[in-house]
Amino acid sequence: MDGAWEAARELVDDLFRLAERLDDPAFRLQAHHAGWGTSTNIGEHQAACDHVQRGLALHDPKLHSAHALLYGGHDPKVCAKGQGALSLWLLGYPDQAAQSADEAVTLGEGLSHHPSLAHALLWAGLVHQLRRDPQAVYEYAKRLRVIGTEHKLAQYTAIGSIMHGWALCYQGQSEVGLDELSRGIEAYAAVQVRLNLAHFTAAFAEACRHAGKVELGLAAIEDAVCLFQVAERWCQSGILQLKGEILMSSRADRWADAETCFHEALRIARRQEAKSSELRAAASLARLRRDQGRRAEARDLLAPVYGWFTEGFDTADLWEAKALLDELG
Repeated sequence: MDGAWEAARELVDDLFRLAERLDDPAFRLQAHHAGWGTSTNIGEHQAACDHVQRGLALHDPKLHSAHALLYGGHDPKVCAKGQGALSLWLLGYPDQAAQSADEAVTLGEGLSHHPSLAHALLWAGLVHQLRRDPQAVYEYAKRLRVIGTEHKLAQYTAIGSIMHGWALCYQGQSEVGLDELSRGIEAYAAVQVRLNLAHFTAAFAEACRHAGKVELGLAAIEDAVCLFQVAERWCQSGILQLKGEILMSSRADRWADAETCFHEALRIARRQEAKSSELRAAASLARLRRDQGRRAEARDLLAPVYGWFTEGFDTADLWEAKALLDELG
């Protein structure tokens, strides 16, 4: 699949050359649409945001209202705000990400096009899941399931179930949530869509760990690791970091393997300039260093990553990192 993403990058370049030759702003908008999706999935998040901004500057609701029926099955501005929110979160701007995702939903609500609203709800649920806000995920997922079911959008129905199940697990309903999450992943695989399947499988593993089902979570995260070898790159660091956390939760003799996961997660996050992923991996490795009695090393690792952030201090990742730094002194 890596080769497929590289081929996609080349096709995006071809689209821009064609748009320039035709001197067609609408075609150039769709080239940026292809550009932000491809850039996100190959781990070039700043490039994705650049495509989003340039695409939004070209978008005219009066001229481009029919694009949802011609390209991609959803409105390009909704997608720019929705998928762009994922890039913002990855780059380390969790509050801007939440705002952009919520704006995508508002835009989708103003259109008479159910797939565009479903697309917005997908990204809003995903971004709030990454922000670790189960109540917001629950609300968006509930709406996504309804729209998907009513309008026979099987892909979106399945994603709604995955996110709804995840949220239930974090709201004290682990058994019901895990069952719905599992069935949602099966339904998603049944429509033969692989995009983000690695992330959704990791979400099941995360929920298993939260419910205390560590071995089940470990099996699921191994599936996610296998999937990300042939999938989008944006979630690779997070999957490895989660695998390390699950290994840490199981047995002390797995700590060395967990450390390897954390180092690889850090390496990928830094290469992609994905500061939110880097923070998670650094916090995980810092906790391991603390438990090994290497407190100064733990603080030196985590402090500069935490210090980079300028927003999102009420999110779980940042306040947990701050609490760990305070503990380390």
